[in-house]
Amino acid sequence: MVYDVFRSHAQQGAEQEQQWWASWTAYQQENPMLAQEFQRSVLDGSLPEDWHLTLPIAGEQDKALASRQHSQLCLNSMCSALPELIGGSADLGPSNLTALKSEADFSPGSYHGRNIHFGVREFGMAAICNAMSLHGSGLIPYCATFTVFTDYMRNAIRVAALSKAGSIFITTHDSIYLGED
Repeated sequence: MVYDVFRSHAQQGAEQEQQWWASWTAYQQENPMLAQEFQRSVLDGSLPEDWHLTLPIAGEQDKALASRQHSQLCLNSMCSALPELIGGSADLGPSNLTALKSEADFSPGSYHGRNIHFGVREFGMAAICNAMSLHGSGLIPYCATFTVFTDYMRNAIRVAALSKAGSIFITTHDSIYLGED
């Protein structure tokens, strides 16, 4: 009796898998570029070839910038090469410069944006990024705060390390001497 129930579910699962593969094949034919991106980012979990070529190159002759300004340049340069990059800050975006300039905000009723305003909740922010990373959706989440506030995130950072989540944690203002601030 128990075997019959499990066997019927196995058959149902096999049928659903066949339907999914048929849908996937049709989608690949109708939307080849989007299907290729989905295959790369979600199914294969890989980065685009030569994505790193979008990163800015800083030379000795360049004007000195704060590390958070270099971070901002890197995030925004990767934005076009990595459509799966999404994230934000715990209400410190203007200070730690983590907004993707060419993108809208992700908010209720507006889910197309890639900038997330997490609010003053460092632990929740880091845990949300871990969940997005571990969900298997292909997203590359990042979050940012001042280094001193990472104590609030410590458990989520530990979970990210232990689970090998792909969460990116950006911290700024890590000293008593804050430069231009």
